Amino acid sequence: MKAIRWVLFNGGFSASIYFGAYLEHDGASNVAMFIAWVTIVMSLLLLSDTFIEKIKEKALKPSVPRWVDVFFDTAVIFSLIYIGWIITGVFYFIHLILAQGSYEKIFCDNK
Repeated sequence: MKAIRWVLFNGGFSASIYFGAYLEHDGASNVAMFIAWVTIVMSLLLLSDTFIEKIKEKALKPSVPRWVDVFFDTAVIFSLIYIGWIITGVFYFIHLILAQGSYEKIFCDNK
């Protein structure tokens, strides 16, 4: 179920990038930028040990394999840079680094 939610959310994000940037629909472009920046800002929470501990307490598991998430985020970064949203692409790259850097802390037992 979590994987389906991941596909729906990220599929909607991809569609908003496609329709907004490539087909030049302003509303979809705004949605894409909003989702990208909310994702970027929310990834700053991964710097907080308190936030990471709360996730560990809930014993959450990743929605999709790590490589799928990295592949998707890399495709988003390349798309954002290709369409000229350079600053958003650079900050989305920082999100990728923070998310994957905290993966070990959150999902792997390092006892």
